[in-house]
Amino acid sequence: MSSELACLDEIYGRCWAINVNFPDTGPRMASARQTIGRLKNEAVKRGLTPQEVDELAEEIVSLRSYLLEIMKDYPETRSEFEPQIHAINYLLEPVSK
Repeated sequence: MSSELACLDEIYGRCWAINVNFPDTGPRMASARQTIGRLKNEAVKRGLTPQEVDELAEEIVSLRSYLLEIMKDYPETRSEFEPQIHAINYLLEPVSK
């Protein structure tokens, strides 16, 4: 669980960096930061309910799609967006037992 929380911290922080470096992404990054920050805090306090896990997954899948779409049209964003996309992919990987 701690590696997942660290990854959420990374995604949250990268949302700030992307917002600073690409101001046009501001509204989308603010929305992502709000949702991720709230759910990250809940995960630390008590864990997440299945509904909250679904909400988090929907948020980061949507964020990934948004970043991929921008990166397709503006390849110069690749260096900023790819680490964020890789972090999101890490959280979305199926858990192997």
